[in-house]
Amino acid sequence: MYYDDSKFFNSDGVYEIDENIRVISTPGHTLTDVSVIVQTTKASIGIVGDLFESEDDIMDESIWLNAGSENPDSQKKYRKAIMEQVDWIIPGHGAMFSTRKYK
Repeated sequence: MYYDDSKFFNSDGVYEIDENIRVISTPGHTLTDVSVIVQTTKASIGIVGDLFESEDDIMDESIWLNAGSENPDSQKKYRKAIMEQVDWIIPGHGAMFSTRKYK
């Protein structure tokens, strides 16, 4: 997921579409990556592209590092932030997974 124009994002790198959908700047894999956070009545879901390649890269950092990261420190920071914010993650590759066991 990429964005070209940050005029919609606030100083925290967040673009709020409505009370249930936010687009968040999550640079790392590329410097222009964003993630979409969706709040449903039952759970919060992060659609994160290649911020997470798959659930497997949580225990093996080499997976996302070897996939290429323009800023590994930033990617690590945003991976942690997203993990703390959502109940489910839809990664760039692989199945959606629960964050419960990683918190």
